[in-house]
Amino acid sequence: QIDFNTADLSSLIERLETITDPRDPRGVRHDFASTLVLIACATLAGNKSLVALSEWCDSSSQEVLVRLGARISPSSGQRIPPSYATIRRAGMAVDAEEFDLIVNTWAAEQADRRSQTPVRSDAVDSDIEDES
Repeated sequence: QIDFNTADLSSLIERLETITDPRDPRGVRHDFASTLVLIACATLAGNKSLVALSEWCDSSSQEVLVRLGARISPSSGQRIPPSYATIRRAGMAVDAEEFDLIVNTWAAEQADRRSQTPVRSDAVDSDIEDES
C-alpha cells in the first residue's frame, strides 16, 4: 500500500491535470484534477464504492486535503472535499481507461521508488460501485 504522507502526490496531480474536464464550467466549485486525485487516493487506500470514496474524502485531514489540492471554503477558510454527488459525477465523466492508466502507472512508480512490494496493476478499477 502507498504511504500518502511520503508519496509524490504532486506528480499524480500533474498527470491527472492532463485529463480534459468534460464538465460545463458554470457552477464548477472543485477542480477536476483535485477531485480525481482524491478519488484515486481513496481507491488506492482500498475503497471501492462511491459511499466509501466519499467517506474517505470527508475524513481526510486538512493536511491531506491541502496536499491533494482540495478547494478552500470561502466562509471557513478550511479545505473541503468534494461532495458525494461531485465524486459520482466526476467518476462517471472521466475516461476510465485513461484514469486507470495514469493512476496505476503512478502507483507502480511509487512502489518502485520506495522499493516496496509492487502495487497490483489492477489496484485501481474504475468500475466503482454506484449505490444509487
